[in-house]
Amino acid sequence: MKKVYKQFNQLNIDMELEPMEVSEFEMARIKQRVLKRRKRKQIPKIAGMAAALLLAANITAGIAFPAYAEKIPFLSNVFERFNDENKYMFKGYEEFATDIGVTKESNGISITVTDAVYDGENVTIAYTMTSEKDLGARPALDGPFIIEEVKERYKYGGYSTNYLAQKVDEHEYAGLFVYQLVKGSKPEELHISWNGNTVMDFDHVSTAYEGDWDFQFHLKTLKSKTTKLSDDGLLLQEEGFEINMSKMVETPVTTTLYLTEKVLHDQFQPPIENWHGIEVEYKVADNLGNEYTTITDHGVAVEKELNNLGQTRLMMNAIHKDASSLIITPYVSVLKLGTPRAAESGSITPLEVVGEPYMIGPIEVPLSK
Repeated sequence: MKKVYKQFNQLNIDMELEPMEVSEFEMARIKQRVLKRRKRKQIPKIAGMAAALLLAANITAGIAFPAYAEKIPFLSNVFERFNDENKYMFKGYEEFATDIGVTKESNGISITVTDAVYDGENVTIAYTMTSEKDLGARPALDGPFIIEEVKERYKYGGYSTNYLAQKVDEHEYAGLFVYQLVKGSKPEELHISWNGNTVMDFDHVSTAYEGDWDFQFHLKTLKSKTTKLSDDGLLLQEEGFEINMSKMVETPVTTTLYLTEKVLHDQFQPPIENWHGIEVEYKVADNLGNEYTTITDHGVAVEKELNNLGQTRLMMNAIHKDASSLIITPYVSVLKLGTPRAAESGSITPLEVVGEPYMIGPIEVPLSK
């Protein structure tokens, strides 16, 4: 677990951001995310939520060794392994990916970065691992992830990470690492160093192997289109909530939506008096009936005492070319602080969902052609 706390000192922030005090609620939310994956109640039939569950990873693979890759099919296209429409959102990535083709071996574990995609908003890295050791059900590479162009500017809130991993067979594993550039500059080209030092099974963090797996590569951004909405472009005002969308960024493989949420305290009727915060998840579809799986980042949660704006970022596949509008359905969870319990850092106050998430809206957003 020391690795987890060490990561607090390796987080990135845009240096232009103003420092701010962190409330008890926000501290509980951060601790709970980093130290313990919170089990959320599932929203019925939401195909648009990808579990960003695991850990940090790395990228490697077969173009440098094409004959080797052809003999081992699971190396040929890692993105395809995560194309389950009900869970993940990586369709078409292989077409626009940059081939990396680098393998590093240490401590009996061979890690290959196959390819990666940088769409100007997110870095998505595909990698594989092979070992005679049992690495666990969902192992991934952990270690500092450094972007030369931004250096320290993404510490403490400027980025978000999401991890997916899969055990292919007894000795083979595949994974994706998604590094989201939430705030700050987004260069046209990135020079990346991934200094892997631990392979850890995040289902059982006691299963960990130290080693040296360092990767360096560079990526160019895909072409993108940004649609900015006016600051007062209200999408929804219902049941004590205001929801706005500030912008939408489209690339050949992804669409990223930026939304904000606000509680109107004079209209909101909470299920309990001592509620402390709100979290909103979204189901996204289009007018043709296509549903979109999303990776969600709650950059800032809505907190009762602060009366602040929540900030949510949705990453999903590219919108169908014939769609004329998006249908966005918010699901609201009311949160309270649970009973504090001991943790390695001192104590942690868990967040608890009050009742079941409930739907408001939906919102229809016209798409410009």
